Order: sequence, then C-alpha cells, then structure tokens
Amino acid sequence: MPSWTDKIKDAIADTITLDVVTTTGSIKLTADSMKDKKWEELADVVSAQLKAAELDVVAFTHTQWDCDAFAFVKSDLTESEQALVDAHAASVDSAHATRREAVKMLAEILKP
Repeated sequence: MPSWTDKIKDAIADTITLDVVTTTGSIKLTADSMKDKKWEELADVVSAQLKAAELDVVAFTHTQWDCDAFAFVKSDLTESEQALVDAHAASVDSAHATRREAVKMLAEILKP
C-alpha cells in the first residue's frame, strides 16, 4: 500500500502535464450490451466500445508545467464541431483551475 507521501508525489507528478482530447464519432450500445449492468458499469461498456470505435479528433491540447503548450483543432469545423471545440476549451480551463487548487491545497498541507 502506497504511503501518503507517495500519494502526494504522484499527485504532484500528475499536475506536470495535461492532455485533453475531444473526439466525435459513433458508439452504439445495444440493449443486450447493457443487460443486467449497474449504472456504474456502463462506463466500462462505453470504454470497451471506444477501443473499437472509429473516432475523429476534433481538438487536442497538451500543456506542461512550464507553460509550454500544443493545441490541435480540426480544420473546416462544422457548427456542431465548433460547439465541441468550445466545450474542449472549457474543459482545459477547468482542468487547469482544478490543478491550481490542488497545488495550493498541497502547499498548505506541507507548510511547516
């Protein structure tokens, strides 16, 4: 079992980079694939379908601790894809805000 210091180290390491990928495509679930599944298990069913799905990347963002960043946005966006890009940007902003708050919290915990 990892110690609390190991967990803190892992949390800090996880804040170093951020990757957000927004895709579009189709995932089809059948009544049979969801049969006897609890709500919490549906994510596993969707994840399994994702592995076989053909998806189009609409937007991808990679950022690093030192503020280096790479962003990709598909060209010739449709109106619905533009809405996905807007949601992607909001997700990136939210993830950065969450990381900032996590770092602040860790700093407070580790203060002498």
